[in-house]
Amino acid sequence: MLVHTCRKEVAAASRDELEAACAAMRAKARPVIDRLFDDARAAPWVGEMAFHAAALELAQAGIAVLRKV
Repeated sequence: MLVHTCRKEVAAASRDELEAACAAMRAKARPVIDRLFDDARAAPWVGEMAFHAAALELAQAGIAVLRKV
């Protein structure tokens, strides 16, 4: 999702900038995954939507780093 959303930024980013984006996503991973599981347990019929929301939230952390937001 990060690459699809920020193709130009990813292509122009240095290795360190890409690592920083990945680090930002890793830092958010635990709470995002925990929330995904909680949502899926509470309402199994929204599991796919919860997965997409989690993926987007992780990607947004990386996007913010690449776009220096």
